[in-house]
Amino acid sequence: MKKLICLLTTFLSLFFMMKPVEATGLKWEISKSKTATQLDSNYQSQVALSLPSKSENLVSDVVFVLDKSTSAQIENQALEMLEQLKAQIEKTDAKVKVGIVIFNKTAHVSSWFNLTSQMSQIKEAIQQEITSGTNSHAGLLAGKELLDNDKEVEAQRKYMVFVSDGITYMYNQEPTVTAWSFENDGSVLNWAGPDNFKSKYSDSIPEWNTYFKNVKNQLESQGNKYDYIYGQTPTASTPVLESNQYLNSVDKALYYTNDTYQNMKEEGYHCYVMKANGQSHYPWATSFMEYLSNNEEVSFDAIQNDIYYLLDKGSYVEDYIGQGKDQFGNEYNFDFVNEVNQFYMMVGQKKYTPEMIEDDTCYHYGFNKQNDGYDYELYYYSGVEEHFI
Repeated sequence: MKKLICLLTTFLSLFFMMKPVEATGLKWEISKSKTATQLDSNYQSQVALSLPSKSENLVSDVVFVLDKSTSAQIENQALEMLEQLKAQIEKTDAKVKVGIVIFNKTAHVSSWFNLTSQMSQIKEAIQQEITSGTNSHAGLLAGKELLDNDKEVEAQRKYMVFVSDGITYMYNQEPTVTAWSFENDGSVLNWAGPDNFKSKYSDSIPEWNTYFKNVKNQLESQGNKYDYIYGQTPTASTPVLESNQYLNSVDKALYYTNDTYQNMKEEGYHCYVMKANGQSHYPWATSFMEYLSNNEEVSFDAIQNDIYYLLDKGSYVEDYIGQGKDQFGNEYNFDFVNEVNQFYMMVGQKKYTPEMIEDDTCYHYGFNKQNDGYDYELYYYSGVEEHFI
């Protein structure tokens, strides 16, 4: 049922009766999710409670953070997903904004594109050719900044798709590396690169939770003492005979990449991880991507469905029945016409009638019964604080 609802407005149509008053032209406060007809000759009004609210801004943000090494096949799949999403929303009031970040040693960030009207610009941004270096931390920082700065969209409507082969050895927005010393054919070197990981850990793959805890602890003592801007000359390097006791460029790049990704998830953004080109020739990089994705295979079809489904399961609207004084000082008090044949649920053009559910705490109704319960439920609480959920 979840995928069938999509963007269609769900609303509950109810009838209210007001105790008669002499005043005419009565006005009362209503919530954003409620519309009400004028009182008829019987002092009744038909009220619709809507999910989502008719005044709610149905805008979603989708940011792609793409490794420069992302294959043309993956790029085409992303574009196909966006084309299908575009076709789905064109007949709705929804809007999808798309941001593109391509990273090599730095992040190359697009402006926001409107999916409905700027598909050609999106395609051009995704397919741009960029080479040299790899800094996934910079890519994620840029993607996060795009989402963070869009204040008109709630976190639950923000999506980030991270596509990478997992190979990274730079960090920070300005590409930074660590002068980590190692021996090679009798010489002491300290250049940064993906091979630093194997030089330190051989062919072993770490248990990533433990690994990141250890890196965090080491960062507290090592700090940025051996950091330098990529391409420049380091002023200090780690002692070669104690190199395994120090963090290298890959250690820091992986740590900061993971930290930024987890922060995005904690802020409520929907985050997805996809491998850029299948298995990497660096086993630790492939394993890292599997860790980030929690070993879940994500398809663009699944991402598309998640974006299109803007009304989350568990959403609800709570509304209190009006009472008080009108603009003339006359008191009014609405009562719910609590008769089963007087209200119904609409999902798009489909109508559902209510069924009573036994409940000692309130009047409880269900709509569209399934084997495991009802798709929708209405709770009506009478008494002093008369309201619906």
